[in-house]
Amino acid sequence: MLNPEWEKLAAKTKNVVKVAYWDTTSSGPTPRIVGQIQGTPTIKIFTPVMKKNKKNRKKVVLDYQYERKAKPLINFAYSKMNSFVEIITSPQKFDKYIEKSEKFGLPQALLFTKGTSTKPLLKYMPAEFRRKLLIGEVRMTKTNKEILAKYNVDASAGTTLLLVKNGEGEENVIYNKGKFTFNKVRNFLQKHALKEAVTGPVKKVKKETTEENTGTKKEL
Repeated sequence: MLNPEWEKLAAKTKNVVKVAYWDTTSSGPTPRIVGQIQGTPTIKIFTPVMKKNKKNRKKVVLDYQYERKAKPLINFAYSKMNSFVEIITSPQKFDKYIEKSEKFGLPQALLFTKGTSTKPLLKYMPAEFRRKLLIGEVRMTKTNKEILAKYNVDASAGTTLLLVKNGEGEENVIYNKGKFTFNKVRNFLQKHALKEAVTGPVKKVKKETTEENTGTKKEL
């Protein structure tokens, strides 16, 4: 039976993947987006296609055709998660990350990791804090040694989540809640994210100075 494996899938992916079922014997016709069901149990996954225009957003529906055990189900679900984490594999990409955060006035959250792929927990967070916080993942490699040194991150240590607060002279805040869990990480980021989502680039304020000798005003 699929039920025990389905329950394991739901428990393991809690908070980052929504797991549900439709009882074809008592719930009536399946929703239109599901499409035709040839037999039961049928497993489908729905992944959103993110576009700037909300009206044009849609979902891609995929049929799961692999082993019906919890582990492959979990791996498949995680592999289909969208990720909007800024992956930083070089100083040049780090510079672009900083430029983007400054352009939109977003607080910076950096995760330093030895991993080569983004964890599901981190994949989810940009969706939670979209336009309120910019999340970057810095890979602990020799290429990024200057970035690690900049933030005093030990390359031999484990994963570190560091919140870089906006503003000159403000201190960095390091995650100190122990094991990374959904609620702990979300609450940590929530504390430092913007209260309202930004709607566009920060507007540059033009300053005026009066030249002492001429008495004319000059825009900077």
